[in-house]
This record gives sequence, structure tokens and C-alpha cells, in this order.
Amino acid sequence: MEENQETQPIQDNEQSLFASCPDNNLVWAILCTTLCCLPLGVVAIVKACSVDRLWLQGRYDEAKAAAKSARNFSIWGVVIAVLGIFFYIMLLLVAMTFGGSAALMNL
Repeated sequence: MEENQETQPIQDNEQSLFASCPDNNLVWAILCTTLCCLPLGVVAIVKACSVDRLWLQGRYDEAKAAAKSARNFSIWGVVIAVLGIFFYIMLLLVAMTFGGSAALMNL
């Protein structure tokens, strides 16, 4: 009878204790902070660091929400960085087209 109890998952808040902790997306948050967008990356790091703590406290829904928020902030940081680079390149192309090299010296 003891073997049967050990193999069955214990239910707590409709979540299995055998379920694994969600990916905290910390790597993506750090990459976003260093390479793309500092403000959104910092928020993503804070959210990512809270995932494991929330999971261990048994707050499973909050841990999943924090993991999703960390991922979303990282994605938005990358999108904003890509758009910023795109618009900067467009600005340089417009400056070279209308002002020649003298316009580039003033940037």
C-alpha cells in the first residue's frame, strides 16, 4: 500500500506536485537587457527571477504568469530594438540622400 501512495501524485490547487516548474526565461531576459532594450530587459529579469520562488511557494498560477510576463517583456524588448535600428538606418539613408556626407557629420 505504501508503494501505491508514493507513485500517485499529490493534488494541491489542482496542480500536480510532479509537474515541472515552468521555464523562467531568464536567459532571454538577460540577452534582451544586454543586447536590446535595457528597461524592458530589467523588468523581464525581475519577473524571471520570481518564477522559481513562486513555484516553490505553491503559487503555481502566479509562477506561470510571471514566466509568461518575462517572455513577453523580452519579446517586446527585441521588437523595440529591431524597430529602433530600422528607423535609425532609414534616418541615415534619408540624410545621405538629401544632405550628402555633410549631413552625416552633423548626426
